[in-house]
Amino acid sequence: MNEKKDYMEIDLLRLGRAILKRWWLIAIVSILGGVIAFGYASYFVKPTYTSKAQILVVNSAASNTAGRNPTASELNAAQQLANTYMVIIKSTSTMKRVMDKLGINVSPEVLQRMIKTEIVPDTEIFKVKVTALSPEGAKQIADALVEVFPEEIPYPNSVLNVIEEPDLPRSRTSPNRTRYAFIGMVLGFILSAGIVVITDMTDDIIRSEDHLVQNYDLPILVVIPDLHDYGEGHSTGYYRYSSSKPKEGETK
Repeated sequence: MNEKKDYMEIDLLRLGRAILKRWWLIAIVSILGGVIAFGYASYFVKPTYTSKAQILVVNSAASNTAGRNPTASELNAAQQLANTYMVIIKSTSTMKRVMDKLGINVSPEVLQRMIKTEIVPDTEIFKVKVTALSPEGAKQIADALVEVFPEEIPYPNSVLNVIEEPDLPRSRTSPNRTRYAFIGMVLGFILSAGIVVITDMTDDIIRSEDHLVQNYDLPILVVIPDLHDYGEGHSTGYYRYSSSKPKEGETK
């Protein structure tokens, strides 16, 4: 006796048709996922704000050039100093000075996680970014950091110029609600499309000869046509047959 195949052939066209057939369900779930993610970002994720400043590092040898352009070695020395200062500005001693100035009682590690630094490529400038839960808090910490930082500089022959004072953030840094909504829509699409595909693949209703050929090693002996496809104007159709005997006074 032929048995059912122990493997399944995936018909991509069939799955595509199943997805298109239920496009409205996938669209609703995708939009719902985006709305839920947007609402979550708006009401459950605490917003953060970032104050930014820029500091120029000038080597004393380059600053005393008497009108001439600094040499490549002088610029390279200033860039190396900028990289060094990015480490010093987040040091524990600098954090303690900031905490003392602001009168806040947090650990230096907490404050360090709020501060980011990055070098401006091919320059002697580095950026300082302070992120906090309020615009005012971010600016206060950035102001204190820029003020106390020169006291930590171990090189007397270098000069620091604050070319961009810390600003008051006007918009939140995170969460990005648009990104949250997009991710929610993508997840909703994947979830709904996956459910549609799994439902279609596990559907064991026999709808065509191809289904039998793909899933069973059985010969097809006869095919019952769907008489509903003939439409109006034809006398053919399905009817119910009963083998029960007629009651008295009735004709069958």
